[in-house]
Amino acid sequence: MAKYILRKRFKFPIGHRLSKHEGLCKNIHGHNIVCEIALWSNQLNYNDMVIDFGDVKKMMNPVLEMLDHCFLVNSDDYAEIDHLQKNNRKYILFKGDPTAELLSEYIYEFVDLNLPSGVNIHSIRVWENENADIEYIVEEKT
Repeated sequence: MAKYILRKRFKFPIGHRLSKHEGLCKNIHGHNIVCEIALWSNQLNYNDMVIDFGDVKKMMNPVLEMLDHCFLVNSDDYAEIDHLQKNNRKYILFKGDPTAELLSEYIYEFVDLNLPSGVNIHSIRVWENENADIEYIVEEKT
């Protein structure tokens, strides 16, 4: 059976640190993240599309606004959380270090709740830089 796959990319800056990392990534640093969402459908809608690109943007905007210029932090990194709270900083807690892997899963879980009928997530891909990315691939529902 044939299917259509639509892809759309977004960019946003984040800060984080990997508290369990043994190298330089244990230090606070930032990335200009590129995120790609891939959506699939077996059929096209009444506009002969999987979904309008503008609707994908609307669907992604709430999670992108949360992540934009946000500090991502491990929920066990108490010293960093204390610092962020004392300085009234924007942050999101992750259950584990806020790696690109967990960021892609975070975006998937948010967006999966807002999909129109007949449209499915194929994958969420996150680039920390132009040479390093992770792809969270969703198993097809049976």
